[in-house]
Amino acid sequence: MAEVLKVFGAPGCGKTTRLLNIMEAEFARGVEPERLSFLTFTVAARHEAKTRAMAKFNYAAARLKWVRTLH
Repeated sequence: MAEVLKVFGAPGCGKTTRLLNIMEAEFARGVEPERLSFLTFTVAARHEAKTRAMAKFNYAAARLKWVRTLH
């Protein structure tokens, strides 16, 4: 069964940074980006997360296909 991690907090408290650090640890363990999901409540948060992940990990947008909104 897949592990589910939920991170909640106020705007600007570091949720995206925390989740990107977790993603980095998973990639270091050999997990492929297509096997992780990063779900947000807003399109703006999704855009921020995907843009930062692409820059941090040097992945094309297509490899981060599960960075999505919940709606």
